[in-house]
Amino acid sequence: MTKLQKNLVVLGIVAVGWALGPDVASACEMCWGAGVDTPITRGISMAMLSLIGMVGVVGGGIGAFFYNVQRRSSRLERSDVVVTQYGDVRHVDGDPS
Repeated sequence: MTKLQKNLVVLGIVAVGWALGPDVASACEMCWGAGVDTPITRGISMAMLSLIGMVGVVGGGIGAFFYNVQRRSSRLERSDVVVTQYGDVRHVDGDPS
């Protein structure tokens, strides 16, 4: 093991120890000791859920875009479709006329 690898291992152990320490892992002042059914904790929970939902929607949109690009390119590679000047994908019949 090189000196750089040893230093990275030691740094990783220190970082994990720091992250799991009681001061860092404790809740914020707003939530510490708050009841489960208070308006503040419900508001924070709804805010977190909406942010997670937005991340899911944006990630899903990006995934759908790349899926559509892959699907269209594979159809073009099979040569049973053509792309019109307007970007529409049309099936090609066996008849060349």
